[in-house]
Amino acid sequence: GTFLILPQLEQLVTDYCVELASRYKGESHLMYIIANEVSRYSSYHINDRTKTDAVNSSYRTEWFKRFTEFQQELGIVDKEPTGLKSTRSHHYAMFQAKNACEVFGRQIDALRAAGIMAPIGTTNGLGNVPMSVVPILARGDFVSWHAYGYIPDLPNPFYPNDIRDLRSIHDSVRCKNLPCILDEHANANEGAKLMLEGYSDGPQVAAEAGFD
Repeated sequence: GTFLILPQLEQLVTDYCVELASRYKGESHLMYIIANEVSRYSSYHINDRTKTDAVNSSYRTEWFKRFTEFQQELGIVDKEPTGLKSTRSHHYAMFQAKNACEVFGRQIDALRAAGIMAPIGTTNGLGNVPMSVVPILARGDFVSWHAYGYIPDLPNPFYPNDIRDLRSIHDSVRCKNLPCILDEHANANEGAKLMLEGYSDGPQVAAEAGFD
């Protein structure tokens, strides 16, 4: 997800996407997905603004540059009692979504300019569904999601539950007027290389949950 912040890496990834996609732009049956499960990327808190260590310093500097511009757009400040609203936790999620949508938007524009007319999905999600992810998913031509039967501390989505089954995931990420697909799924424990009960039922369960 570093390319979502650093301009030189954004350009590198964009150029790679265009080069790769251009090899197949005559294939009418393809769909493209920009990036893989990168809807979450490293963030900071306003208390980190004064950090001076060299760890990820260029990333941190650019992050705060963009976040400060975002604050100015909203008319908010860090903590100062100047009559302006101060930064709250939901502002970080808003910024994460806004920034990612802008980066993906520039990449989509570059792909369209190169003649790529196939549907383009902006990202994949995996695990839980924080609301900061949904605007990013909605930035493309379709919503794409991944689901596996074993993620530590989360219930198996292939079995009905009150927290995280495929139906609740679908209802969380479905965006109006956009196809919603589950393009990676398996009832499996990848780490242990074990197929769980109902491994082969994935497509049926996904369809019954409402995925296209």
